[in-house]
Amino acid sequence: MSDQPAFNSERAQRMEDRRKRLQTLLTEIQANANNPVTDNTTENTIQIQQAVAPSDIQVTKSLTHIMTQKQQYASHLSELSKKQFSEAAQIFSNDDTARNTRRKTLEDEKANSQQQDNAFQMRFASLLDKDVQSMAAGIVELRQITIKSLTDRDVVIKAFEDYLNQVDDDFLRLIRENTLEVDDVIGYSRKVIKQLQADCTQQIQQVETAFDAERGEFIKSAEKELDDLRESVWTTENTAMEGRITMAEQYHSDINQQILKDYDEYTSLKRRLESEGVALRHQLEEMRSVYHLNTDKLEYNYKLLASRDIECQNLIVQQKKKISKLQDQLTQLISKYQQIDEQLRSENLELSTSYRRLANIFCELQIKFKLFEAQDTKKFRELWTYHEHKIANHLKDLLLAEQVINESVVCSAPKREIDEQSMLQQIHSMLKRLQASAGVVEDAGKIEIDQNQQNLVDITRSINPIAACTVGQANATRLLIELARKVSFMASEDLLKTLNPGEKLTEQMRTDALLATLGIRNASELDLLFQHATQGGSCQKLKERGEIVQALIEFASELEKRRDLGGNQTAKPENKRGGIWDRKAVAQFWKEIGQIVSPEKATAWKLLEETLKRYQEVLLARVDLVERNDLLAAQNEELRGLLQQYVDGERRGLQVTGQSQYENQDQIGQMGRM
Repeated sequence: MSDQPAFNSERAQRMEDRRKRLQTLLTEIQANANNPVTDNTTENTIQIQQAVAPSDIQVTKSLTHIMTQKQQYASHLSELSKKQFSEAAQIFSNDDTARNTRRKTLEDEKANSQQQDNAFQMRFASLLDKDVQSMAAGIVELRQITIKSLTDRDVVIKAFEDYLNQVDDDFLRLIRENTLEVDDVIGYSRKVIKQLQADCTQQIQQVETAFDAERGEFIKSAEKELDDLRESVWTTENTAMEGRITMAEQYHSDINQQILKDYDEYTSLKRRLESEGVALRHQLEEMRSVYHLNTDKLEYNYKLLASRDIECQNLIVQQKKKISKLQDQLTQLISKYQQIDEQLRSENLELSTSYRRLANIFCELQIKFKLFEAQDTKKFRELWTYHEHKIANHLKDLLLAEQVINESVVCSAPKREIDEQSMLQQIHSMLKRLQASAGVVEDAGKIEIDQNQQNLVDITRSINPIAACTVGQANATRLLIELARKVSFMASEDLLKTLNPGEKLTEQMRTDALLATLGIRNASELDLLFQHATQGGSCQKLKERGEIVQALIEFASELEKRRDLGGNQTAKPENKRGGIWDRKAVAQFWKEIGQIVSPEKATAWKLLEETLKRYQEVLLARVDLVERNDLLAAQNEELRGLLQQYVDGERRGLQVTGQSQYENQDQIGQMGRM
């Protein structure tokens, strides 16, 4: 029974291969029968529409008649193939049904055998408490039940042998029917080929008669067309004959291979069933011998257990005393653990209170900083837009004046109409260079000017870093959510509830709080965070909790270095920029920009920066406390493990003591029998 699933899988694989092979042959036959008819029908339709001579019409009719007969022959072959495929599918379905029935029979037999075994065990167990006469009668009854069970299993084996004989007859009948069907197909193919040859000959004669009636001016061209027609007919006949012969040979080879495969399958199945039958008989003999042996053992064990019961009662009393002593030790350890845990909880509560107070102060300063930043950005945009419009108007007047001077006064260019579109493009180009010289855009030669996007220029570069990062918005959101869960001390739920009273906490709030805590300004800094926080810098999987804190410290140090290097590098090339402004104009421009930020706001920003540094120190101290708490938790787990090992060792010692006493008793009993 253990080889039955493998056998079913092999048979299902062979059935699937046979279905695929039959479907492939059917598709090839339909393609060979349908494609030529479609192409030739289209050609004949075009020839009939363009032809004038009756000979062309006769040729078209002949070809149409021949292709119609070929299509009928192909459809007939397709029907035969479908019929054979349906019969084979029906046989396979019957085989599956029979296999399921046999499997169900075996399962029922297994369930009945299990029930009989359970009844046998219960009956045998009940006999141990009775006297010798009742036990003898019960043993006789159990022997009759065992003989009946063996008889039922012999009936099942006989049913399987009858089914195998029936399967052999069905396979032989299927092979004979397939052979007769193949012979019928070959005979029908030969008959159709002869009929096609006769029809082709008749159509050729009709075409020759039609061409004979049109002798004269077109006799040479008619003879040439007749030769071409004969050659095409001969080629078609040869191709059809070769295809039919190849198909017949393929059918014969497939049938022979299938016969050999089915015979091998039948032989292997028969051998397997015979071996299983022999194994079942051996198992039956073993069960009988084991039954007699167990009867003798039970008599001896009953006497031995009666003597051991007294010893076990004494041993139980001793073990109860040891267990009470171990419980006292466990109570002392639990009380000590509770004292340590209470002390750590109070310390953690004090640190959480101080952290919450500093977090509230930080959030207030952060809100003020955002307001200052928004107002400064708004004023800068308004000032830049105002001056940009003024410069655009002046440039337009300048270009108009230049065109008038060149055309009327200097006469260096011919007079033409004013091109507003080209003038606007020149103005946009100049404004672009002006922005590059002022530092609004990085490179005026690489960025195209778009009037609709001009209002979206953000000189503070405070864009949405999640949407603009290189790893993708969905992946970045997922990584930030996982990071916020791992470093929950940087954006705890208590802090978020304090900052957003009455609102439901969301993942967006946690990620925003995390970005604000880390001080990330743009997408490049967010990419740097992912490179430090993910394994191998792959931006796919975050590091473990123990490595995250160290990765954040490295990120903060590298981010500070980059910002320092970025400020030093951007301050140098601005003095070397050309553009339409000279050095004096650039200096004047930066002087006007510097007046936007008042000294009071600069002082507030400096205080905010100092507060953020102190908050960073508090966070680093918080990290040390978290590591200390983790270390204490690990020590507690280690203490629990040691306590459990001690208890398990004591239990094993008690078990070994009891087992040694049992062995000594067995040795004493054996010596007494000797």
